[in-house]
Amino acid sequence: MTLGVFPEKLKAEGALVLEKMERILKERSPLQIPMAVNCAVTLWGVGEKEKVEVWLEAALFSDREDAFTRDFEVYQAISAIRQIESRYGADGLNACSFENGLSLAESLVGIVQSSSDLDVRLNASETLGLLGNSSIEPLRKIFENGAGLNGEKKVEPRLLEVLAQLDAEHKATQELLFGILKNRGEDALQVSAVRGMLFLPIERREEAVSALVELLNDAEISGAIVTEARLALKKLQKP
Repeated sequence: MTLGVFPEKLKAEGALVLEKMERILKERSPLQIPMAVNCAVTLWGVGEKEKVEVWLEAALFSDREDAFTRDFEVYQAISAIRQIESRYGADGLNACSFENGLSLAESLVGIVQSSSDLDVRLNASETLGLLGNSSIEPLRKIFENGAGLNGEKKVEPRLLEVLAQLDAEHKATQELLFGILKNRGEDALQVSAVRGMLFLPIERREEAVSALVELLNDAEISGAIVTEARLALKKLQKP
């Protein structure tokens, strides 16, 4: 059901095939979720972006009662976004306009923060990185007012890694990374902060090395942090 797999059928019966694809997206049958992904990617490629946006919003904010099916639909919708980005770039995706008023990046940040499914959170986090600069502002908002530093607000650690990847040139992001290590935040956030050090600009690399050495000298840090800190230190000290 993709342009690359059935070009002859689309050429011969284009309008009919596309109509069937649109119907699959509209019906959202739980048995056709994987097929809906293929339809969404194909329809996006032929310019039917508004129809895909409607399906994306419904799938990303799935209201299915069955938790497994709900998580599966959300995961597959995110996978469709990744396929669209891979084939057609992120610009069109970043221009998505959802009826709930949220951008695609804001929607994905919300999913990462709220989903109980690990695979969904990971997929959404990685996709935020693919969307590029449009993800920066929603990510910054998550860490406003000391979130991640004071422990009062639960933050998904992967979001910190994506923020560092996209926004390491921003001073507030840099200070956030150093602050989490200095304050010895929760272990998972410290691991993400350590990984984020690798994205810092050259002028702050020496400071990053010092912070990692200080971290490694703390006998109370976990083995996971030690492992990540050693790896990061090795990379930062390469000529």
